[in-house]
Amino acid sequence: MDKKQQVHPEDDVGKRIMDLLVSLYEDQTGEKYEYELISTGEETA
Repeated sequence: MDKKQQVHPEDDVGKRIMDLLVSLYEDQTGEKYEYELISTGEETA
């Protein structure tokens, strides 16, 4: 087996970017920022 882990950027890159942006936002403002990634097509009001 190849020891390299299979990476699927299309599955994870959006969440990684959002996590990074949220951590930067929290560091700058000291506030807690919450978000939801809509992936199922269902919208919450």
